[in-house]
Amino acid sequence: MELGELMAFCTVAKLGSFSKASDRLGVAQPTISAQVRRLEKELGTPLFDRSRRPVQLTPMGAKLAQLSLPLFAELDGLLRRISSNEIEGSVRLASTPALVDHVLPSAVRTFISNWPGVRLQIWSKTIAEVLQLVDRHEADIGILPVTTSMEGLEFQPLFDYSWFLVAPLGHPILQSSSPTLGEIARWPLIMKRSSALKVHRALEEALRHDGLPYEIVLQLDTVDSIKRYVAMHLGISILPEFALDSVDLQELAFIDMSHHFPREQVGIVSIAGHEHHPLVKSFVSSLENAATGQRHRSLADTGSL
Repeated sequence: MELGELMAFCTVAKLGSFSKASDRLGVAQPTISAQVRRLEKELGTPLFDRSRRPVQLTPMGAKLAQLSLPLFAELDGLLRRISSNEIEGSVRLASTPALVDHVLPSAVRTFISNWPGVRLQIWSKTIAEVLQLVDRHEADIGILPVTTSMEGLEFQPLFDYSWFLVAPLGHPILQSSSPTLGEIARWPLIMKRSSALKVHRALEEALRHDGLPYEIVLQLDTVDSIKRYVAMHLGISILPEFALDSVDLQELAFIDMSHHFPREQVGIVSIAGHEHHPLVKSFVSSLENAATGQRHRSLADTGSL
């Protein structure tokens, strides 16, 4: 196994595209493809499912990516520190509370390890506030759970996610693998305050459209507080996949609601056409690694569904 082959594999896994990997590494796409094929031949198994667009990692590819991506992130950080002689500066980020709590920590840990002299500023805001901070150049980038943007800004997808119904263990609604709106409406609902989550607004609109009576018993500020009160059997809710952790399975169960609510995207919002500072690019690379971990992570793997 050669370093160049592993680098080609990791870059394709991180970006989800052979052509993007070619652009990132400055190597012709046939060379990238050949390097990955040599690695697959050496390991004796396919690492990518090339029949799907974008290309998807096979189970063996996902395992290799989980092992190798952190190593290359550390190597990249080491080389950057050496070449920059410990650059100092700042990176300003804005995101929503759920992403700050559940997605950013992995990227932040990698970044501050690679750039210990850099000041990292993070704002936890609403979607509208994040867009305003980026538009006013007060934040270098925003990380958002929707593709909503505004004029002059661009959206770079990081990973897709599903919406899951969340209920306490043993709740009767868990007897259905695909609950109907009528079944959901039978139970007390716990929502974000002022229907701040897009899916909560969509749920209420769908219930009203179908003439289904429903009751909201709690309106809270964060998804973690929603999970806490669902675990206390005060109601059920619908939450984004990225905010649900394996430790939650001690008290909660999840049901994929893709049959009612389409998958969404988490991505980076920035000024359109703006060339980012190398430090910002480095954080984006850390985010891409974290996003790869999100793509590999599946609630179905926990046996909860």
